[in-house]
Amino acid sequence: MKKTTKSNQKRKLTPKKIILISIILALVFSVVFMFTYVSGNDLIFPNVTVAGVDVGGMSIEDAAWVLEEAFGDSLDHKTVTISNEDMSVTHSGEDLGIRVDFAQSARDAFEVGRSRNGIFSLVRGYIDARFFSHNIPLSVSSHDDTIERVILEITGGREVAPIMPSFEIENNTLTLRRGASGYVVNRTLAREKIERTFGLNLNENIMLNIEYVEAAEFGLNELYAEITSAPVDAFFARDYSGQVFAARERPQVIMSREDLANALELERDEVSVRIETIYPEITRDVLYGRLFRDVLSRYTTYFNGNEIARSGNVRLSASRVDSYQMLPGDEFSFDIIVGPRTAANGFQPANVFVGNRIETGFGGGICQTSSTIYIAALYADMEITERHNHSLPVGYVRGGLDATIVRGVLDLRFVNNTEYPIKIVVTSAFNSLTIEIRGTQTVENRVVTLSNFTSPGRAPRVLTEHSEDIPVGTRRVSQNGSNGFSVRSYRIVTVNGVQVRNEFLHTSVYQPMDRIYLINPADIHRDWSIEPEPEYTDYYNYDNVEWDEPDEPTAPATETVVIYTPSPPETPSDMNYYY
Repeated sequence: MKKTTKSNQKRKLTPKKIILISIILALVFSVVFMFTYVSGNDLIFPNVTVAGVDVGGMSIEDAAWVLEEAFGDSLDHKTVTISNEDMSVTHSGEDLGIRVDFAQSARDAFEVGRSRNGIFSLVRGYIDARFFSHNIPLSVSSHDDTIERVILEITGGREVAPIMPSFEIENNTLTLRRGASGYVVNRTLAREKIERTFGLNLNENIMLNIEYVEAAEFGLNELYAEITSAPVDAFFARDYSGQVFAARERPQVIMSREDLANALELERDEVSVRIETIYPEITRDVLYGRLFRDVLSRYTTYFNGNEIARSGNVRLSASRVDSYQMLPGDEFSFDIIVGPRTAANGFQPANVFVGNRIETGFGGGICQTSSTIYIAALYADMEITERHNHSLPVGYVRGGLDATIVRGVLDLRFVNNTEYPIKIVVTSAFNSLTIEIRGTQTVENRVVTLSNFTSPGRAPRVLTEHSEDIPVGTRRVSQNGSNGFSVRSYRIVTVNGVQVRNEFLHTSVYQPMDRIYLINPADIHRDWSIEPEPEYTDYYNYDNVEWDEPDEPTAPATETVVIYTPSPPETPSDMNYYY
């Protein structure tokens, strides 16, 4: 019998093994192929919808366009009923300050199935999206101030705020105060419910009940670690009304754990214990001495006080932002703070820009307030996060320095990028509006200059409208035309005469304003080229405007920051002001 060695023994591949290996290779090839396809695919996965609108298979840009076409400003008019046990109120999206970010909504849709890491997770995400539908909400946001107003409206002052356990250190005495239960509406949950209802475009009532909140208690270990840790400086905070205050500093307590435990075991609402303390350098008194100490900027614009409706809108919108306070890092939103421009909110019809024409709309004039705030924020060296120019130039500020507002669409936003709180102070007179930003100056001899460069644009269209009131053979100018132009704006900052920043702000493009003639319908075919031109003044041609304000601000000799107030025009009542 022939002997075989171990080395020449060869295992033969059975049909079962061949099939198994083939399946494994096929799976590996499929996973690698699918991963390559998915990772290189820049389209939204199939079966993905946003608030019920199918965006599967679209690019992010196409999906954003489709969503904007589908919803537009419809969520502004969508109403929801918000209720609790005792009452109900109905508000529109505009009332609630709902803002929709269609671009972010499209990006969120693109991330469906892609949020997992690793090759197998990504493939699993694609398969999940391929065979199962996913409906995600629109990216909507509301504002804490708006939510707070709604909650106060439906609760009618019936909330009882819970009292958190607290301690106070004064004159080497530690006072411990126990907490108390309360009855409140959950603010976080309220915001989530409102944003979800609008994000998914749901037709359902929102219940915001007052809930019992149990009193919190001290924890011995946590409290001992907190009071015996290093001293903590006083800091700025904000109360429920939005007012900034200085929270008291916390000194370091020197005491034993046993003494603290004995104090907590006493069943009293308030317990005092003698201690030793080490205080920090920054106390509450120090902070109050710095709060709103300096005028960071001041800017004035002028209007025709005889235009009752428009000037009323300017003053009303300005009153909504007067004394508004911001902590460091807070973002100002003109649209949200001023609220809906409706008759119910006190606004009146006045001239507004619609495309490249002047029409009448509620709130005409509020953009003078937003523009004045914008320029004051620029001179205060705030961080501008959103600003848009008008379609046409305005008469109250230079081109490139206006800031238009469209409810829920276009806003003026800026961030308090200083180390201290700031406050907006408004002064309104018969024909002027002054915005002052107060804060705490930390950089001495800083000067901010705004520089604009203007380029010519297109000439206006010449249009004809008909009116039986115009005598045959004559025509009248109902709207003076103006050339279009663009403005590149820069902010230049110097400290001690040395330039530290030359910041490009934006390019503002202004459309030409149509020149509109009124003629009698009988003159439709009349050749007006041989007729004399009706006399008019092209006020809106930027090159023809006589500006009284200087190109560069000048700081008063006693000031270390620019306090910029341009001089008024000689005849403000003769000037035309629009949105």
